[in-house]
Amino acid sequence: MNKRLLMVSSMTTAALLLGAMVSSAQMAKPTVITAPVTESPLAATRALQGTVVPADEAALATRLSGRLKQVANLGAKVKAGDVVARLDDAQAALAVQREQARLARLRAERDLADRQVQRLQSLSDAIPLAQRDEARARADVLNAQLAEAEVALRLAELDLAETTIRAPFAGVVSAQMKHAGEQAAAGEAIVQLTNTERLELDLAVPVDLAAWAKPGDALLVGEGDAAQPAAVRALVPGPAQSRQLHARLKLDRMFRDPIGAALSVRWPSAKAQVALTVPADAIVRRPEGTHLVRIQSGKAERVPVTLSAEAGLRVAVIGAVNPGDQVVVRGAERLQDGAEVQVLEATQVATRAGVAPGGRCVGLTPSSSC
Repeated sequence: MNKRLLMVSSMTTAALLLGAMVSSAQMAKPTVITAPVTESPLAATRALQGTVVPADEAALATRLSGRLKQVANLGAKVKAGDVVARLDDAQAALAVQREQARLARLRAERDLADRQVQRLQSLSDAIPLAQRDEARARADVLNAQLAEAEVALRLAELDLAETTIRAPFAGVVSAQMKHAGEQAAAGEAIVQLTNTERLELDLAVPVDLAAWAKPGDALLVGEGDAAQPAAVRALVPGPAQSRQLHARLKLDRMFRDPIGAALSVRWPSAKAQVALTVPADAIVRRPEGTHLVRIQSGKAERVPVTLSAEAGLRVAVIGAVNPGDQVVVRGAERLQDGAEVQVLEATQVATRAGVAPGGRCVGLTPSSSC
């Protein structure tokens, strides 16, 4: 009897525990992150591939010829103004000394001629006019020779300075064309200096797309959540037969990609149109169609939509949604119609806007500064 009562009691306890677990599971609500539907200008875009290049790169040379005494090592990091190469400066230094000596001699001769003119002028009654004119002409000639000697000295000093080659900007010695001890001809490149801090993205743009962006516009560079806005700095015409232009985009310090890296750019392919837009993460693609999951009164509702334009992190949609509707951007894949959810709004994933200073937004949701 006691065993039977114990068995019944155990079964009752198990049933109660199971019921509590089921009730707890039913009460647990999935947590989702939502973002609002917005009405904003959006342009369709096309993905183009660009290459990270240095904004500053120069082959450094000197206008003099001579034997190299010093050349910076390959890979050396230098600051603006640092020495990257030196020529043997013995001849240039002697030329400066020669011009300094000539200048000193001419100054002494000019001073003597000036005193002679003053002396003859004080004795004008006793000195013939022709002799006084000759002394004055001699002083004028010496003044002209003195001015010429001053120019020659400055040129000699410039030649001496040219024997030292300095970095015009901070960077890394990326190539070494000449080595210490070798003879360098006038104008011959000695080292190549590359600025690895100030980078740009170079990409070829088909001529039929070039008109949809201009210098100052901000375009998305990169893939997915890692995409960042970068401003168009310049559009450079290419050869006519290539039917392409080259665009340069300024990359700020948010981009850590090395020189030579390939990056994707969302280039606008049509004029921006005002449309209902949602984050790209809100789109759920299924074989039977595309839909959003809208949250109303804490419940999920699937809304079929058609995509009218895609621009990186934002997508223009056509469907039964309105500005301000909250749509799921994280956790929508397994939600069914009518499912109760716990909502976590995340403004940081609602909008990713990029604006170049003084420019306009292209292919992006504009911020208040647009």
